[in-house]
Amino acid sequence: MRLLDFLLDLKAAHCCPWSRERNMPASNSDVRRWIQNGAVLVNGVRSATIDDVVEFPVTELVWFPNGKNRTSVR
Repeated sequence: MRLLDFLLDLKAAHCCPWSRERNMPASNSDVRRWIQNGAVLVNGVRSATIDDVVEFPVTELVWFPNGKNRTSVR
């Protein structure tokens, strides 16, 4: 499964971070931009493109690993 598809499925299940810029749940564009900017770690690996393949099982998902408000889902 592609990383973008995986994260959009999580978003559909309401497991996506909040967009501070717009003060609402993250849009699909926000998710794409965050992936391209390296703001998502899956199983400890920083993904470079939206087409990277997600290796299952996913044991760790980290949004904004370098930020002070790091969000982890385990």
